[in-house]
Amino acid sequence: MGFLLCLGSTAQAAVTNVTVENFDFSPSSVSINVNDSVKWNWVSGTHTTTSSSGLWDSGARSSGSFTNKFTSTGNFPYFCSIHTIMTASVTVTGPNQPPSVSITNPPSGGTFSAPWTGVLQATASDTDGSVSKVEFFKDSTSLGSVTSMPYSLTVSNLAAGVYRFTAVATDNLGATNTSAGVNVRRW
Repeated sequence: MGFLLCLGSTAQAAVTNVTVENFDFSPSSVSINVNDSVKWNWVSGTHTTTSSSGLWDSGARSSGSFTNKFTSTGNFPYFCSIHTIMTASVTVTGPNQPPSVSITNPPSGGTFSAPWTGVLQATASDTDGSVSKVEFFKDSTSLGSVTSMPYSLTVSNLAAGVYRFTAVATDNLGATNTSAGVNVRRW
């Protein structure tokens, strides 16, 4: 009896190539993600790739390649220790973090006369980008979205009942986050 073993795939780290040539790193500035690598490839001259903070040093080479894996975020300047006019940098970013969002109006537990017309308000921010929209929900029904601050939406003529309002913020890279629910009663 035969068995088929299926292994889940994992995302492969990327490798960005930089050419090392006479008095030049090309490109001189690269942006990569955490756990990606930069591979320097020598095409002419004798040069080094040396981290300004001491994280790596390829040693003097005139051919071949040298690879360094970057395991933390930050900006990593480097230079050729033989020709110090040769400078460049690697910028390492982490994965996109979702925005934060919370409803500031109406207050949770509030009781209002029906039919209610009022303003839903939320605050939203994104530490590694920008908020592209905030969408407001009554239970699971979208009431509308707002694409700029202040994040507020007027709702009209809500009938009597108990409602749960939430807000969903979306950032410039598509990550989303949902606020805590705000429960209100209309009577």
